[in-house]
Amino acid sequence: MPARDLVTSRAFASDSLGRHRALLATPVSATRGSRLSQTRSTAATTPSPIPDETARLFQVALHDVVRSSALSMSELRECVKACVSTLRDTNVGPAQMIISMKACAKEGTRRYPQALNEHELSNADFLMDQIIKWSIVEYYRDA
Repeated sequence: MPARDLVTSRAFASDSLGRHRALLATPVSATRGSRLSQTRSTAATTPSPIPDETARLFQVALHDVVRSSALSMSELRECVKACVSTLRDTNVGPAQMIISMKACAKEGTRRYPQALNEHELSNADFLMDQIIKWSIVEYYRDA
């Protein structure tokens, strides 16, 4: 610890005036930077206004996508249940079931390709964690 920091920390701990001494020992540029970062921090957590019409379009689109997405996710989960039930009923173990579900999802990506740019994930990649969670829940449902 540098001598200046040591002196400041001793002054801080030694008496009730320690805070004041510590502030006096702090360079002015550091206190300005601290105030600036506090201002930026406050600004970053306070929402900025969005024009009503723009906000309304966003909110309607969000509502519609959640509703349609919830329906499609429910359908996907039912399909996952059917696949896992078939695997479990044929005495496939849990690890092999997960491997089989991943392979099936990846095969779907090859069989039904999407037009993606180089940075986008396929539906299978994007939803793989959720598919595996549903698979495990379904596999052990009656256990």
